[in-house]
Amino acid sequence: MELHERIKILRKEHLKMSQEAFGEKLGTSRSVINNIERNILARPEQKEPIYKLICETFNVSEKWLKEGVGEVFVQDDTFSLDKFLEMKNATNLEKEIVKAYFSLPEDVRKDVINHFKEFFSKKDDDDIEEDDEIQRELEAYKLELQAERKAKTSEVSDVTDTKRKKA
Repeated sequence: MELHERIKILRKEHLKMSQEAFGEKLGTSRSVINNIERNILARPEQKEPIYKLICETFNVSEKWLKEGVGEVFVQDDTFSLDKFLEMKNATNLEKEIVKAYFSLPEDVRKDVINHFKEFFSKKDDDDIEEDDEIQRELEAYKLELQAERKAKTSEVSDVTDTKRKKA
């Protein structure tokens, strides 16, 4: 696979951006991005600075971009939520939602998470993205719910049996 093809894959599959949005992030136009992806830049000397800018802007491994070797993204020693949200093109509203969520008391956050777990546990597995960690957590939560339901059913049966014995 050629470098220009990796740029297109990066933009479309990893960043899920249009040529226009990708170009805006890099301070260039959609037509420049189109020319890069089609490998027809008018001035080849333009390429190297753009490649470096792509790597810096989107935290992309230069080795992957140029040679197709290794992971697509550089793994930082620390995680920056601000960088992550920026890379995902989060809107100001989305950023504020994330901040508001983490400003909630921990017990309220747990309730919110339980609400979403309940919601997702009712969805078909095909409706949920293929994310192993989320899948494992949801499966564990489904098992928890099943155990709770069995326990409640068992309690109801015990109460019913006790009432029958007394009568």
